[in-house]
Amino acid sequence: MIVVVGGGGRKVGKTTLIEMLIRALPEARWLAVKISGHAHGIQGWTIDREETPDPGTDTGRFLSAGACEAWWLRAEPGHLADAVPKLLSVMANFKNVVIESSSITEFIQPDLYLLVASGNVTARTIPPGG
Repeated sequence: MIVVVGGGGRKVGKTTLIEMLIRALPEARWLAVKISGHAHGIQGWTIDREETPDPGTDTGRFLSAGACEAWWLRAEPGHLADAVPKLLSVMANFKNVVIESSSITEFIQPDLYLLVASGNVTARTIPPGG
């Protein structure tokens, strides 16, 4: 299952919602991915695996909540498509994936898309073909 959590801005609760999901369903053995639309200091994109549970980073929070692995994909505007093949190769090792991103649905069709806006959570399924 692929779950995408998007939102209408920063600090609306996307990471907290993902933590709650991971804690509520530990048997799912989650892969958690944070996608940032900015990539200071890099050209194009980069993806890194988080190794340490750390309450100071989103990926560290995912690990602290119980995710099996957490990855951080950073892509400059216009370069997310270039990173999708690598992301898919990471995802291939997991049955259940949760992704924090508002833009990944352009490239990956989730089974469930959760939209967080001003602390409110709305869920909807995306029908096949978008």
